[in-house]
This record gives sequence, structure tokens and C-alpha cells, in this order.
Amino acid sequence: MTVTLSNRQYQAQDILVDSVDREAPLLVSSQQKSRHVCLYLEDQDSGIDYDGIYAIYESGEQVEPVSCNRKTGCVEFRYPDTMMNVFIPDMAGNRLQLIVSLERDE
Repeated sequence: MTVTLSNRQYQAQDILVDSVDREAPLLVSSQQKSRHVCLYLEDQDSGIDYDGIYAIYESGEQVEPVSCNRKTGCVEFRYPDTMMNVFIPDMAGNRLQLIVSLERDE
């Protein structure tokens, strides 16, 4: 890396980049609780960007999680009446997309 000042003085230094996060977060498990669905997530590299998590219903309505527990990795949404797409980014910009749909007992 080289930094050059306006008076043309510069400083150069080699920097070793030994790891790059190219992996999206992982869904570890899911669980239904009452009228909510809990998604248990993990990201070993840069970590999950909990503030960036959202879902979009089939209608196009965007919703935020009901709660996020950073300690357990649980992100909780209201159980959808229709299919919803859930978007889960990590701090490096990788993103996991999940489709959550209503399962009906027959």
C-alpha cells in the first residue's frame, strides 16, 4: 500500500492479506415458537450483521425481525401467512437468502 501526500511525499508498506471472508452466514437450525419462527444463525468469519437482517413477504412488504439475540444467534420473525424471503448479511457483505413458507397440516 502506498500513501502519497499532496507535496508528493509518499510512504509505501507491504501488507499481507491472509484471510478473506467469502462465505455467507449459515442457518444452523430453525424452530417454531407460538406464532414466531426462530432462525439460528452463525458466521465464524466476519460475524452476522444483525442490523441488516430483513424479510420480504410475497406481497412485497418488507419486515424487520421481531427480535435478534446476538448471544444465541437466534433471529425471530412472526410466522408468515404466506412465503417470505429472509435476507441475512454478514459484516463482509456476504448474504444468505432463505425462503420461509407456511407448512400446513393435512
